[in-house]
Amino acid sequence: MRWVNQVGGEDAGRPDLVGINGAGKQVLLVEAKFWAGLTDKQPLVYLDRLPPGGALLVIAPAGRSTLLWAELRKRLLEGGQAFEERPISSHGVNAGMVGGKLMALVSWRAVLAAARIRAEG
Repeated sequence: MRWVNQVGGEDAGRPDLVGINGAGKQVLLVEAKFWAGLTDKQPLVYLDRLPPGGALLVIAPAGRSTLLWAELRKRLLEGGQAFEERPISSHGVNAGMVGGKLMALVSWRAVLAAARIRAEG
């Protein structure tokens, strides 16, 4: 997998980071949402861009996760998307499946903790 930042598409969306597989498909979109609100493209257009099995990962401060997750769910429902929510993980990750694609919200703290463990391993 190779990583590219700020990849625009025909859909006019521009995710912060994109994981592209060996076949050239965008399979992982990463969006950092520290204090900015969601754009009108998020999350629907981003999920539409992904192939089945792809994932949209939103990273945000832990203190913002409850409200941001509620807004992401609301937009899916308003967009007519079936959403199968998963229980919140022990690490505080919210996740759900949308048309065979994963959407997850994780805190920046959890991302840094995982990176630290990996670096020390």
